[in-house]
Amino acid sequence: SNYEPNFSCQFERRVGSVGDGGKWVCDVSRLRGLTSRCIVYSIGSNNDFSFEESIHEALPDCEVHTFDHTVKDPRPPSFVQFHSVGLGSRDKGHFKTLSNIRKMLGHEGPEISIEILKIDIESAEYSVLTP
Repeated sequence: SNYEPNFSCQFERRVGSVGDGGKWVCDVSRLRGLTSRCIVYSIGSNNDFSFEESIHEALPDCEVHTFDHTVKDPRPPSFVQFHSVGLGSRDKGHFKTLSNIRKMLGHEGPEISIEILKIDIESAEYSVLTP
C-alpha cells in the first residue's frame, strides 16, 4: 500500500480517511472556482466512502460517481451516485472501459471533463490504463 504521494504538487492534500480509504489529490481548491460542470469519478470503494465525503465537503457542487462491482450492499451517502460497474480494459460482464462508462453517463465530448479520477482497484489499474 502506498499511503504517501508519489507525485510532486505544491498543494497536495490527503482526501478521505487514514489508510486505504483516503487518497492524495493535487490542488483540490483550484476546482472551487469552476464555472463548468464538475465531475468526480471514484473507481473502487469497498463500501468506504470517506474519499467521496471529503471531496463533497471541499467541493459541494461536484457530481460524485462511485463505481464498484464487488460491493453487494452499497451504502453510499445521498450525494454519491453509485454504479455497480467495474473498470476494465474492455466491456465484458460487469466491466466497462472508461470511455464507455463516460458514454453510459453522458459524460463524453470535449466540453465535459472528469476533474478528479480516483482509481483503486487492487493493482488492476495498471492493466486498465496501459495500452
